[in-house]
Amino acid sequence: MKRAFAILIALALALSMSGCGLLATLLTGPNIPPERPPENIIETRAPEPSAPPPAETQAPAETQAPAETQAPAETQAPVETQAPSAEDWDPAALVTELYAEDGTYQDSGDGSFTYQYSYHLPQLTLETAAAKMANRDIRSRFEPYILSAYEAMDGGYSLVDVSVSWHTTLYDGLLSLIVRADNDWGQSDYGVYVYDLRQDVLLAAQDLCLRLGVDPDRFLDGTRTAAAVCFADMYGDVPDEMRGGEYGYDALMEWTTSEENINWDLQFYPEEDGSVTVICPVGSLAGASWYYQELHPSFSQ
Repeated sequence: MKRAFAILIALALALSMSGCGLLATLLTGPNIPPERPPENIIETRAPEPSAPPPAETQAPAETQAPAETQAPAETQAPVETQAPSAEDWDPAALVTELYAEDGTYQDSGDGSFTYQYSYHLPQLTLETAAAKMANRDIRSRFEPYILSAYEAMDGGYSLVDVSVSWHTTLYDGLLSLIVRADNDWGQSDYGVYVYDLRQDVLLAAQDLCLRLGVDPDRFLDGTRTAAAVCFADMYGDVPDEMRGGEYGYDALMEWTTSEENINWDLQFYPEEDGSVTVICPVGSLAGASWYYQELHPSFSQ
């Protein structure tokens, strides 16, 4: 009985709650969930076209090693004039003159003395190192004689250096240029330049000996003999009282033939016929203690 009563009460409660729900529906409308407010809707955008991927970064070009700096081209020495061929070996064309003057001069005294002067200073015309070397030496040695004479004449003084002259010989491709200066006291100075036209060189004394086919020892012995003969020819008949003493015949003969005098400082050159002329100091019993003499020695045994 109690159980049936409880069931009836539960049924009544269910009908009551159902009626309340129906009434709520009639008053408020159907229970539809509200739409989302627009501001809360996230607009779905079509994706913007993506930027193209950045170009693949190229690896930096391999740094090229700088081109190896080329050493500057070696400066070429100016091409020198070649020595002339045999058919062009004309001494007149191979030598010119830096000075060429002849004249007379009276000093500022009573004018009773007249000097004759002649100045001819040569220069080789070849544009080669050897020729230029010879020209420099000729000028440095012999131009001062000429300039000194000009100064003396400008000042009205006595003239000392009265001559500078030259001559050449040509033998077997060897051009010899001999320069000589003379003063008013009878003294001379020489310069000898032997130029090998085939080799374009100035020949030193021993090289010239070999070029001429003369044994060096024989050259010195032959020159010593020629110097003794020259001295004896000039002073061999002097009286006995002039033979002794520091500057007597015997002392000067000894000096003339000594190694101090006969050595490789001597100047010499071949003549046109191949014979040799040596410019050699020879002792003197009068005036200066020695003077240059031109010797012509024999080198045969």
